[in-house]
Amino acid sequence: MADIGVPVAVEVAKCLVAPVGRHCSYVIFCDRYVRQLNVEVKKLDDTKDEVQHSIDEARNNMKPIKGEVERWVNEVGSVPNMVRDVLYYDTEAKKTCFYGWLPNPKARYHLGKKASRTVKDIQALIAGGRFQKVDFENPPPGLVGGASDVNSSAGDGGNTMLKSQASTFQDVMKALYDERHKVIGVYGPGGVGKTFLLERVKEELDKEGKEGRPFHMIVKSKVSQTPDLTNIQYDIAYALDLKDVKAEPSDEGRRDLLFKRLQKDPSKKVLIILDDLWAELDLKAVGIPMGNEKCKLLLTSRDKRVLEQRMHADQTFPLKNLEKEEALELFEKIVGDGLSEDLKEKAAQVVTKLAGLPLLIDSVASTLKSSDVSKWEDMLIKIEHPHEERIVKWSYDHLESEEAKCLFLLCGLIGGTIRVELLLELGMGLGLFRRFDNKMQSSRNRLNTMLNSLRSFCLLQDGGEGKENVTIHDVYSEAIVSDAFSGQNSLMINNNYDSWPKEKLEKCWACLVNAGSDRLVELMLLRFPHVKILMLSEQYDRGDCSRMDFTYMEELRVLYLGSMRITSLPSSMEILRNLQSLSINCHVEDVANLGKLKALRILSFTRSTISRLPKEIGKLTNLRSLNLNHCYRLKIIEPGALKGLINLEELHMKKSLIQWMGKHEIPSESCGAGLVELKSLTKLASLEISISDPMILLKDGDLPFGNLIRFWINIGNAYGRGFRGLRTMKLQLGECDGILSKEWVQKTLQKTQYLYLDGLGEFKENAHELCIQGFTQLKHLDIHNSPSIKHIISSLNDFLTAFTDLESLFLENLINLEKICNGPITPDCFSKLKVVHIKKCHQLKNLQFLSEMQRHVHLKEIEIWECDSLQAIITDDAGKEEVVVDDMVELPNVRRLDLRKLPNMTSFCIRAEGAPIQVSLPCLESLVMVGLLGLEKILYSEPSIKYSGLKSLKIEESKSTLSIPKDWILKLPNLESMEIAGSPSTEIVFNLEELKVTREVEILSQLSTLALSKLPNLGRMSKQVVQLQGISMFRNLKKLSVCETGLSFLFSMSVAKCLREIRDIKVENCPNMKTVIMDEEGTDGIIELPLLKQLSITCCPIEKFFSYPHGKKESVTTTSDSQDAYFDSFFDQKVRFPNIRKLHIEGARCKELWNNQIPYDSFCKLEVLQLEHCDNLLCVAPSHMWKRLQLCLNFLKVRSCRMVKIIYKSDGTDTKSGKMTTLVLQDLENLRHIWQSDGFPNVPFPNLRYVEVVRCSCLEMLFTTFTAKFLGQIEELVVESCEDIKLIAGHEECEEAAGTTITFSKLTILRLFKLPKFRGILAEKYSMEFPSSQVFCIGSCGMAPDQGLDDWERYQNKWFDSMKWCFEV
Repeated sequence: MADIGVPVAVEVAKCLVAPVGRHCSYVIFCDRYVRQLNVEVKKLDDTKDEVQHSIDEARNNMKPIKGEVERWVNEVGSVPNMVRDVLYYDTEAKKTCFYGWLPNPKARYHLGKKASRTVKDIQALIAGGRFQKVDFENPPPGLVGGASDVNSSAGDGGNTMLKSQASTFQDVMKALYDERHKVIGVYGPGGVGKTFLLERVKEELDKEGKEGRPFHMIVKSKVSQTPDLTNIQYDIAYALDLKDVKAEPSDEGRRDLLFKRLQKDPSKKVLIILDDLWAELDLKAVGIPMGNEKCKLLLTSRDKRVLEQRMHADQTFPLKNLEKEEALELFEKIVGDGLSEDLKEKAAQVVTKLAGLPLLIDSVASTLKSSDVSKWEDMLIKIEHPHEERIVKWSYDHLESEEAKCLFLLCGLIGGTIRVELLLELGMGLGLFRRFDNKMQSSRNRLNTMLNSLRSFCLLQDGGEGKENVTIHDVYSEAIVSDAFSGQNSLMINNNYDSWPKEKLEKCWACLVNAGSDRLVELMLLRFPHVKILMLSEQYDRGDCSRMDFTYMEELRVLYLGSMRITSLPSSMEILRNLQSLSINCHVEDVANLGKLKALRILSFTRSTISRLPKEIGKLTNLRSLNLNHCYRLKIIEPGALKGLINLEELHMKKSLIQWMGKHEIPSESCGAGLVELKSLTKLASLEISISDPMILLKDGDLPFGNLIRFWINIGNAYGRGFRGLRTMKLQLGECDGILSKEWVQKTLQKTQYLYLDGLGEFKENAHELCIQGFTQLKHLDIHNSPSIKHIISSLNDFLTAFTDLESLFLENLINLEKICNGPITPDCFSKLKVVHIKKCHQLKNLQFLSEMQRHVHLKEIEIWECDSLQAIITDDAGKEEVVVDDMVELPNVRRLDLRKLPNMTSFCIRAEGAPIQVSLPCLESLVMVGLLGLEKILYSEPSIKYSGLKSLKIEESKSTLSIPKDWILKLPNLESMEIAGSPSTEIVFNLEELKVTREVEILSQLSTLALSKLPNLGRMSKQVVQLQGISMFRNLKKLSVCETGLSFLFSMSVAKCLREIRDIKVENCPNMKTVIMDEEGTDGIIELPLLKQLSITCCPIEKFFSYPHGKKESVTTTSDSQDAYFDSFFDQKVRFPNIRKLHIEGARCKELWNNQIPYDSFCKLEVLQLEHCDNLLCVAPSHMWKRLQLCLNFLKVRSCRMVKIIYKSDGTDTKSGKMTTLVLQDLENLRHIWQSDGFPNVPFPNLRYVEVVRCSCLEMLFTTFTAKFLGQIEELVVESCEDIKLIAGHEECEEAAGTTITFSKLTILRLFKLPKFRGILAEKYSMEFPSSQVFCIGSCGMAPDQGLDDWERYQNKWFDSMKWCFEV
């Protein structure tokens, strides 16, 4: 037994030693743990700064931040509290015991343990902060102020806002800003300019300053006469960047995704624009939440009744036909000057016939421009009877070619916004370009020429940014299928075929149908023996469309299948021997039988769900274009599928993650084709391809890419920027730099317009050497993380020519970059440069030499971040001829200058000996300076830069005690936005103390936004004499944000009187702030803030909004009680707020919010009121204030105001109907009553929908009186942790209660939790009825049951099986 016991004891001892040792180490090594903690905190600060800079850069470019990054930043934000806890133990550990002889072991133990664990937590955070990218590649297209929406519709009334349209435009803008209106409509006839008006509205909203924008996102969709629910959902998803919607097959699934996304963040409001409604649109089916404070709708229709009766618009505005004078003015403006008297008379006659429609005026005037009299007379005859169709037909007849006419008909057939690529597919299939060169690029060129012709006649407009889309107005689309075009080959559009006779259907040559799968099958039975174009898309049911029959369509040349589900293509497709163009943009599985369509020239699977491209495709030897763009499920291209496409000219595989097989891999089911197959494509002229593994290219040798005309090539999953329509190469080669030496790569680089390089190792020291023949066509160069690069251009003796077309230069983390240019270069180098961004290039000392600056006349934007060695942007050339003293460097077109974290920078431009040289930036609009140690010397010393055109100024992390000196103030007449932040030494922002003026002068008269943050020593916003004689400030200030400053007040009396335009004031975390307006001058009168809409004051110990210095008090000639009320109230008669909508106050020290002398028109429009941590406040609203608040207040939240006993008081008189919909009361420990009155007034909340009462321990009853209507309207009721609550509502006044049944008809959510004294919702004399589709959450409620509770339990038992329960114990 002893032998057995010894090993056991040893093992037990081993298990005990480690824990004991660890705990002892906390005491012994606690100082080491603290030192290590300090080291890790510094490392975390560095990591946080890097991540924050990346976040700032992304947000500057309107890119959304990844959720994991935001979560990491939030976690890092909690570290100071963690460290503070540790330091508490550090203080305790320094105390001794045993009369100072020994350290305190208990305190040292806690300190060591805490520090050790905190170190591990911080190390984990540092490791988690190594993000490759903090943002998503592209921002949501609908983001306000972000990238332009490429799918935006063009205007339908020209590009000029007419006088009659301007008034409607202003009305719509006003309604959009009015939070009372949730649905706004514009109506008018087709062609009057409704769509154009919407575009101008969006443009105007995008122009608003970031803080002033009423919407975070703007979503647009065109509904049309036959709404396509799927397309509307796709439009909304596209704007929201909700990619999952495309993958969701069902309408209901897409609806739910959109619904959740639109309700995701209540603080970010969305404007949804729906254009061209013909009937009621089921918003719920689309996924648009109604009755949501977050979403606002802007609708257009030809019928006012659709907007008001069907869509329930709160306000509608007519857009009427132009009056004769305005129509004639528009017509003559388009036709041009120099009309003879005879033609002027005819112009008046023409305009009269055009019914005042800007669209038709634009079209006809463009057609008649530079025409002779005969053409004018012909036009007058054609439009003798003013039918829109005849006018469109007249413009159509005057098109130059039959091909252009056919193209116009195709656009009318499709309608709306149309992809140019789709028109190419249709035109190629019909042979519209056959009489020209038969190549794809020649066809593209011819198509663009024809589209330009249609644009010149105003029959088409651009469909957004670039030339990727065109738009045709619905007036033209409707005309094309009307009787006016009956002489042409008949067309069939959407679902209008139901009224057509069978013989007419059989003559159709072009057909577009959007219907359900069964209807499509039925339609195919009608036979279309002469149809040339068939465009089919499924609507609603998403059934399998494999049963479609093409047996009688042998003449079909173009087939488009979209938004449908096809498990296998019908075998009858094999009869389509003349099919030239096939587009399958839908859910499809088996496509192997396409190999039998030998005549096929264009095949597109764009955005389809195809997962495998079969080898049978290789039999299509006549194929000219294969499009596999955005096929996200496509992984395998079977061996042989590409090799046989010997005539292929275009291959598009952008953003399709294809698995390419290596040269020596053995083919298998899981392996795709090898890149070697591309060698057979000798005619390839256009290529878009992603190759994730660069190693494959090292093994496969040269590829036939040297002759490409258009290309987008991504090797190694590189990121980079997006430049539309440019020849692009993105390379992240890792250890495969040798790929750059390949012949096809060198040939391609010569033609590249945008080049992105990431991770170059030891390949070249000079960037220009990467392409042996030179980057002759490069417009944008982007190099990241490449330690081998020392120079962008370098030459020893001869003048070198390179980068002559370069417009943008982006350099980041080139740790060995010494110079941009090294050695002599020709004047053409960088001569077209417009944008320069340089980051983390720590060896770089300057951007350019003085002698080189004359070449940079086109430079518009300079951004330099974190370059430790940079001394100046421009330096004098050592050894060059000295410039004269009066010389000045001019950058005539620079508009944006962004300089951050440049610790050694001392001037913009310096001589060889270090003396500054004056710099002129006459067009500079935006200046950002962050972390520049010599800010005062750079900005304020003489000679300084010239900055009179500056509009935006941002200064952060400055060491200066003064932000804007007196001699600088008057030099900023155009400044619109200013931000000063993170500068602990700053004591004053504007110094006006010694400013001398000889006349009246306005300071910062254009400033609209001012933000001050993290300025702990800021004592005053402006330093000035007692009276500012002849000086006014901030006349146009609209937005003010002040955060974490040392200010004791915001404005002096004289400055406050200038704030006639202020709309938004936000003050937070200012521990010294005692008042907002301080009357230092002792002036009389009332200050009015006529446009102020939002006022937020949080975490500031403010006592009064308006105050006097040094305890001075205004005399109050009333009773002593009135005087006390005056001094104890936050707002008084000194300041008027006639338009304030939102008021948020936290931490105020007042006893009352309002005294009884408040101006009669103040707070009469207040809609939102939030009060938090106002510990001295006794009552939210006395009776005199409640009379005005109940008519406007919509939302009331009171939280953690420990002295509040009553929410509002009433004088007993009858109250008018109130507008409040939301009431939230939290942590009010002394609250006794929600309202108190001498008598029993009518219930003051007739519109209340949401009630939340949490942790109000003294409240016994929510509502002391009620009406059945009042309770029936409540939708959500939450009551939690209220120890004294017995009933929700008490006795109803003036009603016989016995037998009375109260129906909670709208209640959807009821949560009752931790209510120990709860007896029931109503007193026992009432019975209750509830709908059967509610969700309840009940727990820890009630004492001994009484009748009320029995009734309640009866309903519990009744609903338990039929309802969704969330039951808490």
